[in-house]
Amino acid sequence: MKTLYIFTLLFVFSASTLFAQAQENQDNAEVSMSALLSYNFISGKNNLSNLAPEIFMGWNQFVLGKKGDVFSIQTKVGPYASTQVNVKDSVSFLPALMLPGQVGFVLNNYLIIKQGNHEFLISPLNFGFKLLSNFKDSSNTIIQHNYRAGLGYQYKDLFAITFQYSRAWHNLTSSSEDVYNKIFGTNLTRIEYYTVTLQSRVTNEDNPNPMYLFASWRKFDNSNIFTDLPNSKILTFGLRKSIDFKDGINSKRK
Repeated sequence: MKTLYIFTLLFVFSASTLFAQAQENQDNAEVSMSALLSYNFISGKNNLSNLAPEIFMGWNQFVLGKKGDVFSIQTKVGPYASTQVNVKDSVSFLPALMLPGQVGFVLNNYLIIKQGNHEFLISPLNFGFKLLSNFKDSSNTIIQHNYRAGLGYQYKDLFAITFQYSRAWHNLTSSSEDVYNKIFGTNLTRIEYYTVTLQSRVTNEDNPNPMYLFASWRKFDNSNIFTDLPNSKILTFGLRKSIDFKDGINSKRK
């Protein structure tokens, strides 16, 4: 329960900061919307069920500085909807825990340092929630809440690379914890994993709704507690389309 209390306090603080600043400076508020179509390469299980569309819609707010400043702080918050890889057997269990899930919500905070065409991102305080279901033909849902921290680099709006560390829990509710224990056979509901993401713009620089080639690699850090489950790593490729997105390459996601 301690993690829940901490998450709740930090979530409320970050959200109140975002919306309080939005009231004071509406000119800096931006709607962020993107569509992603990706394919997840899972060892031993590659079929159409690994094709995963995702829609994200949220809000960006500069809480310090503005776009283009040498130093600024930005908050991004919003929900997303996606499809989940087929988890009818254990081959996809660990990848499913690392992937977005069916629906979710993110609250991210970024320290941005800009030098000419180069932009450096420090992201120490990010939070998320997502729902996972249909494990072993069960309609029960696992709720994951997570903390994430990351570093990133972007060149213009042409190329971006980010590295992210995630620590997640599955005990937000007693039902979620029971389902998790039953499926994964462990009382340790905490997991850790790393994500490396690359993105490159494939449309012209003057296109107001750009498209990006997207690739990510995820790896479990504590897969030793799941010795009977395969696939502690997963590779994803896809295309991301920004819709009325004014903040450049969508490297500041999850």
